[in-house]
Amino acid sequence: GSRGAGSRGVSPGSSRGTSPGRASNETVYKKQIKLQPGMNAFVNGELGTVKYVGRVEFAEGIWVGVHLKNQNGKNDGTVQGKRYFSCKQGFGIMVKPSKVTIHGITASKLIDEKDYPE
Repeated sequence: GSRGAGSRGVSPGSSRGTSPGRASNETVYKKQIKLQPGMNAFVNGELGTVKYVGRVEFAEGIWVGVHLKNQNGKNDGTVQGKRYFSCKQGFGIMVKPSKVTIHGITASKLIDEKDYPE
């Protein structure tokens, strides 16, 4: 009674030539960095911190709220009466992701619209 002795060590479906998960590497790479609050950012050559990422009431699409280091902003995190984040008046700015750079990467490449359902 040598039951199943010959198949020891070989698991079904394992082939040596392919490395597991190779197809998903590209997806993983794309998702590595996501634009999120707390990141340092450049807007119009100004250094600031991302405070808000998401949809807004005053326009279509995804917007980024940034707290600038210098008082060259337009608001205090409030736009048309709705507060998106908080900072001192004149230090806040709301911009499209294409205007924001994180580590030299345009922020629009770090956003997946599916993460922000309408």
